[in-house]
Formats: sequence, C-alpha cells, structure tokens
Amino acid sequence: MKYTMIPLILLITLTTLTHALSEPKPIESFIETTGEYQWSNSERIVSIEEKNNRLQFSISLDGPDRKKTIGPKAGVLQPGKPWRFWIEGRNEIWMFDGDSRLWKYTFRTVKPKTYQDSISEIKDSGSIPSKLLRALPAQFVQSLKKI
Repeated sequence: MKYTMIPLILLITLTTLTHALSEPKPIESFIETTGEYQWSNSERIVSIEEKNNRLQFSISLDGPDRKKTIGPKAGVLQPGKPWRFWIEGRNEIWMFDGDSRLWKYTFRTVKPKTYQDSISEIKDSGSIPSKLLRALPAQFVQSLKKI
C-alpha cells in the first residue's frame, strides 16, 4: 500500500508546484521609461510612447491582440517629468503624471474577453501602498490629504 501512495503524492506535489509557478507575479519595479511592458503571463500590456512632445499610454487587457485597451485620448504625461507607473497586481496599475496627479486603474473580468474598468484619481495618502508612496516626489506627497 505504501508504494501505491507515492504516485498520488507525486501527482499532488507536481500539480501544486505547477499552479504556484503559473500564478502571475506583480512587476516589482517602477516603469519610468517609454516602451512596452507585459505582465500576468503577457495578458496585460502597458505601452508608453512619445508623440508630439507628449507621452501617450494605453493598457491592453487581452495581450498582443489588444481587443480591449484603456487609456486617455490625450497625452497626460510630460517628457522630462518624474512620471511613473507601478503594477500592483494582475488587475491594478497606478500612474503618476510626474507633477500633481495620481490615478489607479482597476479592471476585472466579467466574462471571457469582457471587462469592467474604473479609473480613480487619488487625493489622499491613506489609499496609496507604502512602496509607491515612498517613490513619489515629497512635494506631491505633502499635497495629499492625510487619512
């Protein structure tokens, strides 16, 4: 009986390990340069490019086929300013415009290839993760409401 349990234990161990390795991991660093950045097994892509002395960005939720893309129509980031993005998880991304505005984009899958997204401008320091708060310019952080 003890030999028949070995394949079962091996199967459970391999299944658990495979699941753990396939879980998307948040990007641990900040995005501070133009380019294309992928996360969540390449399903999520943020693209940042310079056009007409403004930086444009878009967030694609369906990977390279880009069936669902969110982002502003006009450039809100300015070259030369300390703008940055921070990916908090599979469905959350923060964007600081480099000057005076911070947004959190949140999206969730309602059904396959159908999403709900929300964009919130953040005006208080209590809702900002400490890692992000430490990376923002002190002058901006001081302008936020304390909660």
